[in-house]
Amino acid sequence: MQIPNNIKIGWRNYTIEFVDEIDEDLSNGEINFNEQNIKINKNIKSIDEKNFTLLHEIIHGIFYSQGHSEWNDNEDLVDAISEGLFQVIKDNPKLFKN
Repeated sequence: MQIPNNIKIGWRNYTIEFVDEIDEDLSNGEINFNEQNIKINKNIKSIDEKNFTLLHEIIHGIFYSQGHSEWNDNEDLVDAISEGLFQVIKDNPKLFKN
């Protein structure tokens, strides 16, 4: 997966930035709904980990855009969906190709 410079989630357009540090401790990424950006730690070595981090933040964005703040705040739920969906995408690379 090629990480784009921006992504649309719901009606919001988010810029994607690679940064040296993330505000939250031990986090690889974060999404800021007010500033409409997604930050990914540029020091992550693995492209899979970068892609997973982006997917994780996208899941947060989907929950937020759909008005499910209780789901958005549930890191275990976001992790479970992100891990499961990322693995399906990795295991089935032709799934979304025509």
